[in-house]
Amino acid sequence: MWQTFPTESQCCIIEGTGVKIVPARRLLVNGLAVLILIMLWAPLSCSSPSVDVGGIGMDVKIGFGERFRSGTWVPVNIQITNEGIPLEARIEAIVTLGHIFASQPIRVVYRRPASLPSGTRKRFILNVPIYHTATPIDIRLVEPDGSILTQRRVSLREAGVTSDIVLVLDTTGEQWNWLHEVVRTRAAPHTRVWVAHARSDADLPHDWVAYESVRTIILTASFPIASLAMNQVHAILDWVEAGGHLLVAGGPGLNVAAVPELAKRLPVELADGSKLVTLQNMGVSFAPLPAPVHVLTRKARLRNGSVDIEADGIPLIAHTYVGTGRITYVGLDLAAGPLRDWEDFD
Repeated sequence: MWQTFPTESQCCIIEGTGVKIVPARRLLVNGLAVLILIMLWAPLSCSSPSVDVGGIGMDVKIGFGERFRSGTWVPVNIQITNEGIPLEARIEAIVTLGHIFASQPIRVVYRRPASLPSGTRKRFILNVPIYHTATPIDIRLVEPDGSILTQRRVSLREAGVTSDIVLVLDTTGEQWNWLHEVVRTRAAPHTRVWVAHARSDADLPHDWVAYESVRTIILTASFPIASLAMNQVHAILDWVEAGGHLLVAGGPGLNVAAVPELAKRLPVELADGSKLVTLQNMGVSFAPLPAPVHVLTRKARLRNGSVDIEADGIPLIAHTYVGTGRITYVGLDLAAGPLRDWEDFD
């Protein structure tokens, strides 16, 4: 069983790295002195002593589904196992700021304490800003004296995307591949929308800024939203207020009543029970349905915002604005039902 630890105790320090540039005239006169200084500076700015401690394991994943957008804050998911002696240490994530060709790049170290008793299996999340993918990120576990217990260097070239990222909270294993939007150009085709998945509460950060890479979060009925910690719920809602789009979908199986902070922000008030309704069309902006379809929906009534589509007097799709963001309610299961064959489904 993994224990998950949020980032309240995260902090950062800034280090200037790189070798100081010395004018050629001084280099000719004091070459030996400069060489000695460079040799002395290197250990301080680039690395720390490493120790060999058995039983320590560390796995690192960047972003959501190992994808992120450059120029945003990104969650770094770090899983640590300790089968050896108990340890008090700290986790460090080291990122490089500034232009990729800068002669003296700035290295920023984000750190948090980590208590690791013997037999530990813990998961930590650090949120860091990543401005480009040219330089890898270094993750290390460090003792209080600075000795490195273990470290990983993670390349960012494959993880960085320019696509919009849609994060689907779904435990069913549905891949949601129909959300991928492939744009074909004269060059190679590229994906405009990248779908990432969160299967449990352990996959979600505790700070709203970590969602900066995400355009839309889709909450489905299968996801155990009641298992989220309160700061995880607030992180999603704060992200919406900052401009995010939360789409709450799932039909009769949706259970947002367990999270009142979210339920009261929906554009509709959910009632007990469900109803089979007949859907004639999806509005003038979309292709017509091939034939009227019957869908099972949750009984609801509009609370605030606007109804986009209704059937038999029940809102099927409604939305409201929260801060600079938006919450959309969909009263049917997007991953099932006859609408999957409709040409404008995605």
